[in-house]
Amino acid sequence: MAKYRKKPVEVDAIKLNTNNLDDVFELLDPVFPLAYAYSIGQDLADPVIRVQTTEGPKMLFVGDYVIKTVQDEIFIRTSEIFEQTYDKVI
Repeated sequence: MAKYRKKPVEVDAIKLNTNNLDDVFELLDPVFPLAYAYSIGQDLADPVIRVQTTEGPKMLFVGDYVIKTVQDEIFIRTSEIFEQTYDKVI
């Protein structure tokens, strides 16, 4: 059996926090305009966004990353998984 390594590909990504909702929506809108629903729990300190991803509908919580690939695919990953998988491009 042969082994394979994933080719390095640059993606756009943003980590959701309570101060960057507009940036998250800006990343999502060209791909899935109005395909997400923003819901607020008790206040803005805990935003949750329902995102239509390539893998189906997912919930984006504070601390999670939303990723957009070069093919405009959208994925949600926890901080732990994202930071193990991706390095920041400088």
